[in-house]
Amino acid sequence: MYSADNLDKKIISDLISENDISVSVFPSLPSTNDFAKELALDGAKEKTLILAENQTAGRGRTGKQFFSPSGSGVYLSLILRPVFPPSESYKITLSAAVALCETLEVMGVSPSIKWVNDIFLGGRKVAGILTEAKLNNTAEKISYAVLGVGINLYPPSGGFPDDISSIAGYIWEKPMNNRKNQLVALFINNFLKIYKNSFSNLIDDYRRRCFILGKKILVLKQGEKKSATALNITDNGGLKIIFENGEEAVLDSGEISIKPL
Repeated sequence: MYSADNLDKKIISDLISENDISVSVFPSLPSTNDFAKELALDGAKEKTLILAENQTAGRGRTGKQFFSPSGSGVYLSLILRPVFPPSESYKITLSAAVALCETLEVMGVSPSIKWVNDIFLGGRKVAGILTEAKLNNTAEKISYAVLGVGINLYPPSGGFPDDISSIAGYIWEKPMNNRKNQLVALFINNFLKIYKNSFSNLIDDYRRRCFILGKKILVLKQGEKKSATALNITDNGGLKIIFENGEEAVLDSGEISIKPL
């Protein structure tokens, strides 16, 4: 259906600014993140990029399935070997969110971020980010990190599954030749620019694109959902909120949802 827009290793490699990046493209993988983690354990170098047209067992941040059909999306994982401490690993996910927004903005659309790792367009989720890291034996350093990104470019054949049909979306109605290759290369270029520049302006760039700030949200706390207002993104990437009783808190992970009006 989308033969005009297939991933191409050579085109992507030529479009990426970095000379030392290794690109592999597969028609299908169970999970690009799981495959990349195996490579990382075997010593794969930083900036090893794994791409697949399809995932049969794609995962989201909380272990939920990430719908990854053939043709309509891009699914990638990038191996990193950061020198910063584990406490700063949140920067990888935030950088990817900003880099993907920058990429799509250049390509003519205006997405926004739902803290912490989802990209939205027109009120629907069009991309998700999953960063997984392995620490060394003393838990003082990151042995490797794998940045995973799944992007819904086009409407899937047969539509989205019922359980996500009300929230999942896509970016473009129809394919364009080489759009996937251009998007992947531009995203990697944008991400590595942030990564290499010590995450300069990262939090400010993230805050500007985070659409939940100032809005009512539902927070899962101690097994129940509580209403709160999202106030700000902290300098450490947390979400500062205030509950209806006036209690303030900072979330560092967990699911939130926009409170229905």
